[in-house]
Amino acid sequence: MLPPLHNYGQDKWGYYNGNYANPSLLESQQVTAENSGTVLTVGGAQAGDRSVSPTYTQAGMLQKITYPTKGYTISI
Repeated sequence: MLPPLHNYGQDKWGYYNGNYANPSLLESQQVTAENSGTVLTVGGAQAGDRSVSPTYTQAGMLQKITYPTKGYTISI
């Protein structure tokens, strides 16, 4: 199945990962301020899950190419 249009269910490389309910593409990340040493969390509750899913990554991928010479190649 293909993902719904205009969703944020993408992994780090832009492939679909099954998390179409993500509120954004921003990941939750902790950053240390250089001057004060304060640890800040970027993204927080609005962060999306950008993990890789080998199963969902294959959604919409080509499985067969047919050449003009009537030959074809099938991916496994």
